[in-house]
Amino acid sequence: MTATSAPSAQDDLRMMRELAEEGRSRPLLSGRHLLLFGAAIALASLLHGAVLAGFFAWPPVALPIIWLALIAPAAIVSRMWRPAPGDCPQTIGNKVEQAVWQAGGAFLGVVSLSTLALAYLRLEQSGETMTFFLMSMIAPITFGVYATALAASAAAGRVPALKAYAALAMVFVVASALTAGTAIQFVVMALGAVVVSVLPGLMLLKRERLPRG
Repeated sequence: MTATSAPSAQDDLRMMRELAEEGRSRPLLSGRHLLLFGAAIALASLLHGAVLAGFFAWPPVALPIIWLALIAPAAIVSRMWRPAPGDCPQTIGNKVEQAVWQAGGAFLGVVSLSTLALAYLRLEQSGETMTFFLMSMIAPITFGVYATALAASAAAGRVPALKAYAALAMVFVVASALTAGTAIQFVVMALGAVVVSVLPGLMLLKRERLPRG
């Protein structure tokens, strides 16, 4: 190593150390998204379950409308409700967190729409309605995505508390699978959305507001 290259290597190491320290001190930014989508999923699940249980005499076509009417506004508000520019600059943890949630959300959207389209296609072709049962498996799939995304966010952002929520999401994978096809599943899904989405969302929002040195 030459005399001129030594200072350059030291500067690179110092920069890497500063980036690592910044990533450790900067909060994750998904709190508002977890809060909004968790609340939307919980409310949509309760309404869906109420329709299935006969509390509301709504036609079956109302079920996808319920989900769209609650998830779409949550997506719009989540895009508008952002941290003030400069308050929370992007770090490696933020980028990993954003990527994993975007991929997970896209996956859930594609699976849900594809399954719903298949069910209506089978209904139109042969009058068969059993394919709609596949929609009940969206709940455990959703909690599986939550478990994966929360675990990745915990590792990328150094937030150990999120590991507990990831483990709880796996519990709700089992609970929602065992109650598939019943109105109880939607109560389970609503409770799960509060536990693994709303609560960690509130926690991350609180961490955003903490003073950073």
